[in-house]
Amino acid sequence: MIHTIAARDRNINLISFGTLLDEPPTGLICLKSSGINEFKDIVGKRVGYIGHFGKVMIDDLAQRAGIDTSSTRA
Repeated sequence: MIHTIAARDRNINLISFGTLLDEPPTGLICLKSSGINEFKDIVGKRVGYIGHFGKVMIDDLAQRAGIDTSSTRA
């Protein structure tokens, strides 16, 4: 489902007829030594994500947390 939304965001015309998971297996993972204890701690950090929708999710979370989307590095 989530990939369908991402595809439509890119104006890709497609049909979705099934899904393997109800939600994507997404989360933020970091080393304990990174100093990241809450989402706002990602400012100035390098953030990895997969594909277009990964970027959309990180930017959305950043905006909701009041973080400038350009304050992290990919």
